[in-house]
Amino acid sequence: MHERLANACRMVLLAAIAVGAVACGNSAPPIARTSAIKIPAGERSPTVDTRAPSPPKPRAVPEGDKPLSDIRDLAPGAECPDPGPSGSAVIAAAGSARIPLKVGLTLSSIWKANAEDYEHECLLQISQIDGRQITTTQSCPTGKNHVPLRLVRRICWTDVMDSYLYITQVAKTYPETLVGALKFNLSVASFAALKTRGKVRHRYLQIDDQNLAFSEIDVEGTLVSDGPANFKLIINDKVVEVPTIEANYVNFRTNDIIRVKVLDDARFPLTLDYYIPSLHRFFITYDKVSFPTANELEQHLAVDKHTDVYGIYFNFASDELRSESEPVLNEIANALKAHPEWTLIINGHTDNIGGDPLNLDLSRRRATAVRKALVDRYKIDDSKLTTNGFGASQPKESNDSDRGRALNRRVELVRP
Repeated sequence: MHERLANACRMVLLAAIAVGAVACGNSAPPIARTSAIKIPAGERSPTVDTRAPSPPKPRAVPEGDKPLSDIRDLAPGAECPDPGPSGSAVIAAAGSARIPLKVGLTLSSIWKANAEDYEHECLLQISQIDGRQITTTQSCPTGKNHVPLRLVRRICWTDVMDSYLYITQVAKTYPETLVGALKFNLSVASFAALKTRGKVRHRYLQIDDQNLAFSEIDVEGTLVSDGPANFKLIINDKVVEVPTIEANYVNFRTNDIIRVKVLDDARFPLTLDYYIPSLHRFFITYDKVSFPTANELEQHLAVDKHTDVYGIYFNFASDELRSESEPVLNEIANALKAHPEWTLIINGHTDNIGGDPLNLDLSRRRATAVRKALVDRYKIDDSKLTTNGFGASQPKESNDSDRGRALNRRVELVRP
């Protein structure tokens, strides 16, 4: 009887995640954590969303009183250990996954600091891979001038193989390695357990960036699989639905809920959507992914004479290219060098935020910035490139959602 009631309560709570609080049995509604929104400008890379218009309420359970030294599987600042002979197979498999863990892989997510805030596009890019670790850079626009704060985090291959700890944020005060913790994927071992046994141990942590000896947030429990599903996102130049495994953790005592949507690929189980409503509706959703390919962009231009490019990134409301654009710019340059007879029209497109005149001008300036980068940095003949901009006049999808706006912000390449 108690088990049936608990299961029923769990389903009610999960159904209520997106719409607000629902009491069930002796449980109380999920309550926002105040510490999850403490983001001094220029100090910490944002990882929270505060879409709810009401201010957060303090939790009943005090936080900040858990020493990191008590977490024996976490070693901040340590060197990544040698993954051993089995590590080579894991590294090779991850590099051949559906979304490959390779240098140049860029994961794009959107966050807002409050309901009235602009949309910050945060970028996480794989900058280096060796036999012990994966070096990542993460940049998010911060402050009134929207300047990207760029920080480094190194992920150990031993953790990719077998870790249950999850730390998503980075900060200036953090060491570059947090040995024992993952950032954007489930470990191979965790994913295997979720697929075969239907459940797996999981622990989400936030470290106090003012006192690195303590955890600011600590949520630990068992993720229980809800089975297969699909997830829609942009991968390079296409909108696709990929297979996922969804899992949830519910704790009636602390009112914690974790919802996970992970790519159903044992080679690299990328966490596409990670949501903890009790952390002031904290979530990370990757709606756009880009990575270098051998000649995919070249083939599209050769056969279709047209392609939409989503791996070119700009600063907020600006024509200034972000450094994460280099892998795709390099691909475009290589295609043009392989076909010196080609000419290209570079068209800029925006979402509808900011008004038509501003967006039209912005789209034209962004197309010009791409042309300039190809000419100046990659020595492409400027007579081969022309530019145009269409603002928000040619949307691919409705601008009413984050994903729709992400789809509409693009650079279009056309062979006349």
